[in-house]
Amino acid sequence: MNKGKSFIALVAILAVLAGLAYIAFNGIGETKDGSIHNVSLGLDLAGGVSITYGVAGDENPSATDMADTQAKLRRRVERYSTEAQVYTEGNNRISIEIPGVNDADQVLRELGQPGNLYFIREKDSAGEMNYSMGLVYDELPESLITTETTTEGDAAEEATDAATEEATDASTEEATDAATEEATDAATEEATDAALDLSGARITYMLDKTIEELQEDGSIILEGSDVAGSEVRTRQDQYGANEFVVSLSLTKEGTEKFAAATTAAVETNETIAIYYDGEIISAPTVQNAITDGNAVITGSFTAEDADQLATTIRIGGLKLQLEELRSNVVGAQLGQDAIQTSLKAAAVGFGLVVIFMIVMYLMLGLAASIALAFYVCIVIILLGGLGITLTLPGIAGIILSVGMAVDANVLVFARIREELSGGKNVKDAMKSGYAKALSAIIDGNITTLIAAVVLMLFGSGPVKGFAHTLTLGICVSMVTALFITRLISTVLYGLGFTDEKYYGKLRQIRQLPIIEKRKVFYAISAVMIGAGLVAMAANGAGGRGAMNFSLDFVGGTSTSVEFNEQWTL
Repeated sequence: MNKGKSFIALVAILAVLAGLAYIAFNGIGETKDGSIHNVSLGLDLAGGVSITYGVAGDENPSATDMADTQAKLRRRVERYSTEAQVYTEGNNRISIEIPGVNDADQVLRELGQPGNLYFIREKDSAGEMNYSMGLVYDELPESLITTETTTEGDAAEEATDAATEEATDASTEEATDAATEEATDAATEEATDAALDLSGARITYMLDKTIEELQEDGSIILEGSDVAGSEVRTRQDQYGANEFVVSLSLTKEGTEKFAAATTAAVETNETIAIYYDGEIISAPTVQNAITDGNAVITGSFTAEDADQLATTIRIGGLKLQLEELRSNVVGAQLGQDAIQTSLKAAAVGFGLVVIFMIVMYLMLGLAASIALAFYVCIVIILLGGLGITLTLPGIAGIILSVGMAVDANVLVFARIREELSGGKNVKDAMKSGYAKALSAIIDGNITTLIAAVVLMLFGSGPVKGFAHTLTLGICVSMVTALFITRLISTVLYGLGFTDEKYYGKLRQIRQLPIIEKRKVFYAISAVMIGAGLVAMAANGAGGRGAMNFSLDFVGGTSTSVEFNEQWTL
């Protein structure tokens, strides 16, 4: 590569870096997409509420019950924050982290309520509707965008009034009544059709009464405790095609109540609504009387729709009772202080690494520093793009992966120096250095990546945040160390930096007599391991435990102090 092409390539590399840096720190558009401002923050950085529940009276609940309870709580916490996390601890604990929430008492009251699952008749004993069908629009059609919003009922009423006024002009009372009735029916039907026949509308059901009113008049047929199970099944429809259905099984008491209700519903061709946690999730029409306690809900279900409905019904009938073990509120100011401190530490660390690399490895160090800047920008952009929630341990994971990115460069550069000392020219030494150091770099990163994946799968909370960012950092660091650094080194070489002095040639390789004195090093290692075991045994005998576990592992007392005004240290 000649100097002209190398110069153009260097300008292009720096331009790309500048573009990535702009996106990483300023974002794109008004929403600042891709920037550090759009990275989701965890509880320890954004502040919020952390709650841990334990299963009351059952130390070994089934995995299915725990998974369903976790799903129930996840549905409830999503109303607070899309970044809320619900995860299990051990086999009988569930922890919840909700960023951006400050009222722990309110959260505890709402999350502590049992899942409100009800099966509701379409009409009460007096024949009045308990719930009605409505329309929901993902995007309001242009035909409905007017200066005055007109609802379906208003449209029908206005058309009816106009028809009545027109019919009043008839000559006889009998003709007036007939014309009025005919015009009213036509106008109502026309207005209703106009309101219903709209693109982008989804049918939904809404309660016309409160739950208390429905309980008083006997319109609630079943509750969650009457449901024994719910699962997705497949069967063939009338055309022979497979369809997804939701199968329900009821308790003995629920079977008796449901048999009477479905028998009455078949005679009147009514529906029975399934209500959970403030929302009607389904309103199937009863086609046959169900007397054996096994019902099937059919419809144009996808696998996901059927599974969601079955899961919602199942979690509404959970038998597990939860009790609060601990809860605390993390102030947003604490998280902001942690962010500022971490950013300062990262900036200082980055600067020190750049200085060290340039001093030790000259041109190769400069190439590594530019590649490290690429690494930082790419990681920031991917944090927002992949929806990774950033926690304080997550920041530690990023910093650790920065060290691994530099470590990969050090392996390559050390190998290049050895090749230069062996008599090769710079170009051949660079080629050989990358080739011979590749296996060591891959081995080191793969072993760390395995540990990170294990933490991601089995860890929880901050541990999982650390694993996410560490995994991301390892993947990006391998790309920047093996490809971007090599590209920049080649470009700098093409600009005329071909002399060995620019690459820090080693004058003499010093050999350490580790193998010769291996018995000495074995003895030192054995003494250190033995001292550690003795210390663990002494701590255990003293009642302090072999290891110094924190509050997260052994429990204890946590005290929070709230001030009535802002204080500075």
